[in-house]
Amino acid sequence: MSERIIVITGANRGIGLGFVKSFLEKGDRIVAVARQPEKAIELKRLREMYEEHLFLVSFDVTDETAIQKAVDTVQKKWSSVDILINNSGIFGGKPQDSVKNLNLEIVKETFDVNVLGPIRVTRGFLPLLERGKEKKIIHITSLMGSIDDNKSGGDYAYRVSKAALNMMNRSLAHELREQRICSVVMHPGWVKTDMGGPEAPISADESVRGMMTVISKLKPSDSGSFFNYQGNHMPW
Repeated sequence: MSERIIVITGANRGIGLGFVKSFLEKGDRIVAVARQPEKAIELKRLREMYEEHLFLVSFDVTDETAIQKAVDTVQKKWSSVDILINNSGIFGGKPQDSVKNLNLEIVKETFDVNVLGPIRVTRGFLPLLERGKEKKIIHITSLMGSIDDNKSGGDYAYRVSKAALNMMNRSLAHELREQRICSVVMHPGWVKTDMGGPEAPISADESVRGMMTVISKLKPSDSGSFFNYQGNHMPW
């Protein structure tokens, strides 16, 4: 397989960094997105190892102007993108928040990052994806965005934003079907990251390995689906 061009947001740590490492090991060329890549020690170390294959860009997913600037920069290097992984996200609020004390400004910020962020990034890179070989978009979601699975309530900001991301993906899948672009949402599991915490049962490496296998098997007919890192369909 010829090398692919892969864009990964939130690439400086956790799952995003795991994707960067794994795709680099496969010989792909990576556009690693972080808000402050110059402070991302591990990314800078990887760039020294994979100088020709790792391209660092800076933007915040809430800044459409910065996203377009990055797209223009990438387009000067490559004429297409094969895979886009919308991994950037925030938790927002506290698990014990109730409707009485919910900070709506935090909810709006969480929605802006977790829902509008993937929309902005996808819209920016879409012309390059349309010319790609694989044409795959992966939005990292969470089972906490599943309405069927919500048995405990709480976590308003995060749950609402991920449920909205899931719906956005389904509409996007319909829109992009004629271009044969496959767009899915994927639950990485409860992962040991800054967000998941040390009690999580799954390592970032295990999660990424599983998602890499799922991504490699995606076909246009899977577009609009909700998978976990093991390739199982998740409840909406």
